[in-house]
Amino acid sequence: MPALLPAYIPYHVRQELIAHPERSPLAQARRFDAVALFADVSGFTAISEALGASGKTGTEELTHILNAYFEPMISLIQSYGGIIGKFGGDAMTVLFPCASDLHDDPGAARRALQCALDMQAQMGNYAALTTSAGVFTLAMKAG
Repeated sequence: MPALLPAYIPYHVRQELIAHPERSPLAQARRFDAVALFADVSGFTAISEALGASGKTGTEELTHILNAYFEPMISLIQSYGGIIGKFGGDAMTVLFPCASDLHDDPGAARRALQCALDMQAQMGNYAALTTSAGVFTLAMKAG
């Protein structure tokens, strides 16, 4: 798989491609029980607006900030067995699959909860982001 391609393919689809390279992942449905974690960052709108006013330079700076936020968070999520289901701006929906033989898997709920707590603990790294447009604070809400 080319080095850049994994960034555009969801983790569970990549795993399926690796396990079964002869199968096409297109038009395949995969159903599983999971615990969902919704994580939303507050403060990105203010940074986006301020840096957006700077044109291309501000957009590039915002991209760098987003990458510096999402990369460690995604690594943390994956360390708990989470799968990014969807991004929506600065928010994400994360799925923690339940054990295949259990519909009510307390382990999945514990992993989701601990992951959310660890994500919030890391938000201290973003309490005073210095940018070309000023200093901004990011916080995260999770449910």
